[in-house]
Amino acid sequence: MIEGLKFELSRIELVAYFKKRIAFHHNRANFYDKKARIMANVKVQAASFSNRTQADLEFGLDRTAAHHRHQKRRFQFMLDHVVDDVYQLSQGEIEALGIMDEIKERVE
Repeated sequence: MIEGLKFELSRIELVAYFKKRIAFHHNRANFYDKKARIMANVKVQAASFSNRTQADLEFGLDRTAAHHRHQKRRFQFMLDHVVDDVYQLSQGEIEALGIMDEIKERVE
């Protein structure tokens, strides 16, 4: 039975990738949290630059920050459970982790 492509990634590669993603999502969550606090404190007239209410904009920022916090926890969990020296990942697993996106950015 053909199982499809499998790629081997070392522990070092996975740990480095997970740490990079954790830092990225940590920074993005902080960025959106800060923007939400600014919006809440300044009470910007959202109608002047959007057809959405200020509450909608603040909710969107909060939701985006929550998404990045969730992603940070996801990658932290995976990092905490890297135990083997080599991992065989399918193309789908590599895509789900976003590894292909990072490779694409390096090539472009």
